[in-house]
Amino acid sequence: MSAQPARVPPNEPASVAEELTSPPPAAPPPRRRRLRAAWWVPGLLVVAVVGGVAYGEYRAWPWLSAPAERFLSNSLHRQVSFGEAPSQAQARVRLLGGIRIWADQLRIGSPEWSKAPFMVMADGAYLQLAYHDLWRAYRGKPVLVEQLRARQLTAWLERTADNRASWQFGPPRQEKPEAKSLLDGLHFDVLELAQGQINYKDAPLALDSRTEVSLSVRDARRAGPLKDGEVPEGVRARSQGSYQRFPLRAALTSGQLAPWLLGGEGRMAWPIDFHLNVGQARVDFTGSVDQLSAEADVLGNFQAKGPSLAAMGEPLGVTLPTTGAFAMRGAVRHQGLRTSVVVKGAEIGSSRLRGEFVYDRRPEVPMLAGRLGGTRLALADLGPAIGVPTSGQPASSRKEDARVLPDRHFDLPSLAMMNANVLIDIAQLDLSSEVLEPLQPLKGHLVLDSSVLTISDLQARTAQGELTGRLALDGTQKNKALWNADLAVNNVVIENWIKALKPEGRAPYLTGRVTGRAMVKGEGQSTAAILGSLTGPVQVRLRDGTISHLAVEGAGIDVAQVLGVLIRGDDSLAVPCARADIKAFNGTLTPELFVINTKDSSVWVQGSLSLKDERMALQARVAPKDFSVLTLRTPVQVNGPLNDPHVSIKASALLPRVAGAVALGFLNPVAAIVPLIDPGNKDIARQADQACDAGQ
Repeated sequence: MSAQPARVPPNEPASVAEELTSPPPAAPPPRRRRLRAAWWVPGLLVVAVVGGVAYGEYRAWPWLSAPAERFLSNSLHRQVSFGEAPSQAQARVRLLGGIRIWADQLRIGSPEWSKAPFMVMADGAYLQLAYHDLWRAYRGKPVLVEQLRARQLTAWLERTADNRASWQFGPPRQEKPEAKSLLDGLHFDVLELAQGQINYKDAPLALDSRTEVSLSVRDARRAGPLKDGEVPEGVRARSQGSYQRFPLRAALTSGQLAPWLLGGEGRMAWPIDFHLNVGQARVDFTGSVDQLSAEADVLGNFQAKGPSLAAMGEPLGVTLPTTGAFAMRGAVRHQGLRTSVVVKGAEIGSSRLRGEFVYDRRPEVPMLAGRLGGTRLALADLGPAIGVPTSGQPASSRKEDARVLPDRHFDLPSLAMMNANVLIDIAQLDLSSEVLEPLQPLKGHLVLDSSVLTISDLQARTAQGELTGRLALDGTQKNKALWNADLAVNNVVIENWIKALKPEGRAPYLTGRVTGRAMVKGEGQSTAAILGSLTGPVQVRLRDGTISHLAVEGAGIDVAQVLGVLIRGDDSLAVPCARADIKAFNGTLTPELFVINTKDSSVWVQGSLSLKDERMALQARVAPKDFSVLTLRTPVQVNGPLNDPHVSIKASALLPRVAGAVALGFLNPVAAIVPLIDPGNKDIARQADQACDAGQ
């Protein structure tokens, strides 16, 4: 029986022989080899990724065009494509350091509410965006485009009446932030466009324009200075379309373009040369602008011209009077909703004006405030404002059809477009009459408040006298204006004011100092309608006066007196008293008392003058205070339309005297003068004196 090896108890050391004869245990692997094995696979993966990215960057990721379209579309919440349709991408992409895309065509769609075919379509385009800017756009913040270059670009931009704008990106929201400017929500560091067409519709501005543009601009604060070979800065643009229902044409030229177009922070003034035709008005501007928005700071010089001031003011929403052709020059400063204008010179016909004005749009109703001055204002140049035809307008060929009073309707709704507070100080107001002397100077305070226009503190000097008072035009009613006036004349030398009373080389027909007052009112849609409804008292007094002896005797047809005056020469009769109390009612002026007293005679005027029908029926009677022979003493009549009155004598009073003289002449030629003898009428003269003196 063979021997069995001895059993070794557990945990007991083996014998020396066994230790010497058993094979040695396997040695553990070295630690460095384990580490190499752990990094080998990830390293290969990193190398593969880096190589793949490098290869993709080298090849410009042609297989990522479609995913890039989807990524941009999701980020901007707007359809973006690099071809005529999605999935037809023809683009090269770079992803390191941001997204850079070269595309034969870049197309950004319009929002869902827009009917435009697209928002932007650019041929030969290069677009560069930063990832953090895309994240801002995804959250609805303004989009900053680091670079956008295009060979040709077409854009359809629009803003709705509720201030939704097609250039606002981000997810649809119930309340969109208000788009204050054309590029509010879209900013650029570098923008280059060889040729472009921008179609722009803006409902709040009532603007619809098409602009041909080429530009190259850069924000040096972010994009750095211009490098060699890059296109110099500049912009050229021409627009046509409509603004506020008026035809629009504009041209813009600038060697540089402001950060307002690029969207950079801060403000800098950049020069522009701008030409604008709106309707029939033209404005040329040379100056600077710091941004393209209602809050822009605009500073520069301007020249403007047009067929009427109203033609310039209406597109701007400013109420200006209808005038003849005008041309003006000056300086303008526009800051936000406040515009300051210094008119250095304005030529309106023969008028020469200047002024300083501030137009503030911040109140609910815009306010125009300032001062109006100048060396001369001709009333004829403002004639169209009250309906007086200009020299180019045809007049009626028939006198009976022609009207004297202007009947052009007022533009009453324009009075509600703004309020005004303007001080007036003009060296001379030419009344555009060959009969009346001008007023110099003319001062007043014009206030337009809630469609009520008033000129108060009116003060004007003429012929050594003064005109004062107040005028008001209430345009609050739709169908008619309410007009009232309180005017006073004090110490006006009548022969110097009414030039026809002072013929050259002869004594004045009438002299003296006039005082008077008119407190009248009327209503209507035109000057003719207001005067045709005129109601109120008018009082006139003449003191320290004289009247032509020949005129008085001729009015009484005193042949003997007239012959005597002609032989010895005309002289002036003192006029102790002259008074006219006229009552106006519904456009008809009736003298309640109109008398001129001299030492020889009293002249009475009776009848009426209708401003509504523009006809007169007046009669002048002379009551002699002395004995006279060869006098017919018959009333003188003035009848007919205002534009062609007829002067005659009253035949019914003249015929009995003439018939009596003829009949007695057959009996005895000397007896023929008996009917022509006038002993005078002291009772009538005394009544005239008393009536006249009662008003002194």
